[in-house]
Amino acid sequence: MPTPRNRKPKHRKSTPSTPAVPGYLFHKATGQGYARMNGRQVYFGDYDKPESKQKYYALIARYLKNNGTIPPAPPEITIMELCALYLKFASSRYVNSEGEPTQTMDWVRAVIKTLREMFGYEQVPEFGPLKLQDCLDTWIKRKLTRRTCNAYLAQTKRLFKYAASQELITGDVYQALKAVESLQRGRTAARETPKVKPVPEPDIEAVRPYLSRQINALITVQLYSGARGGELLGLRPCDIDTSGEVWIGRPVSHKLAYRGMECPIAFGPQCQEALREFMLRSSKSYLFSPRDAEEGRHAQASNHRRPDQKPGNPKTDRKLGERYTNDSYRRAIKRACDVAGVKRWTPHQLRHNAATRAREEHGLEGGRVHLRQACINTTKIYAEGDLVESIEIAKKIG
Repeated sequence: MPTPRNRKPKHRKSTPSTPAVPGYLFHKATGQGYARMNGRQVYFGDYDKPESKQKYYALIARYLKNNGTIPPAPPEITIMELCALYLKFASSRYVNSEGEPTQTMDWVRAVIKTLREMFGYEQVPEFGPLKLQDCLDTWIKRKLTRRTCNAYLAQTKRLFKYAASQELITGDVYQALKAVESLQRGRTAARETPKVKPVPEPDIEAVRPYLSRQINALITVQLYSGARGGELLGLRPCDIDTSGEVWIGRPVSHKLAYRGMECPIAFGPQCQEALREFMLRSSKSYLFSPRDAEEGRHAQASNHRRPDQKPGNPKTDRKLGERYTNDSYRRAIKRACDVAGVKRWTPHQLRHNAATRAREEHGLEGGRVHLRQACINTTKIYAEGDLVESIEIAKKIG
């Protein structure tokens, strides 16, 4: 009788097995809780304490998520080392379209200075919400304003967010820092800043005799257009469309440039009159140049150098740039205020003058449009409609 052929058993599809969960054990010699994982012992601190068990459960979750292996721990670095890495990162991130650092870099440097002074040699993972609150208390004691404290707080969180993104810390360290809330008006000892008010018209006229024609033109354009100072300082003739009844300026550097969006400025008759003489410059030159202002000042001086007079050593290291900056624009007005004997005011207040005039004549919505204020989420939707209305407003008041 023929023997049956040897049949091979059918192979069943293997299913991935869940790795065994290492137990929470007691280490008699040290009194700590520990677990055996991947051929080594991992300790969690005092046995049976809540903190020890929390570390155990957190590591088990990571152990199971990685199919029975312990993911590599983040490298241990100090706060000092992290600050150096973040400063290098921020220096290339927080710059405008012309490569100049933005105001955010001032906040970065201030935050880094505080962290180095208070916790420089401590390990990054040891920095928690209580230490962040200590930083906040330090800024309050230094009499910084509430808004400045909140800006520093947000920047500190961004620093640790960067650390988490580079796997220098675990995500839970950054998430814990997010629990620290920003300071609220009336609920903190931080100093409050007074509300910014428009500049009185007599104070504006009082400083004009002590300013260059470039700064005077800037004041006029900002007063009637409601533009931000930084938007006007970088304008060139090629950035302004003069084909229509209302000129349209499209600054390269502005608040939303990093989002790839435009922020057009409508220049009415008053602004055009102030800009006209500067539009004769070459198309790629900045409209408002401190070098031109210096040459004009020398031309009006009563005393001049003799042809054979040797140049002396400069008293300062100050160098004239191709255009004014926010700081140099503000300083010029501050010095003129001191000479004229009026209360100091800033270029930013001129924007409030423009807002007040626009709201009086065109209502709250007209003021918003004239100053080009909008929620970032809706700016793309309403940008064209706002520009049309802004042109109409500029015809009347700008």
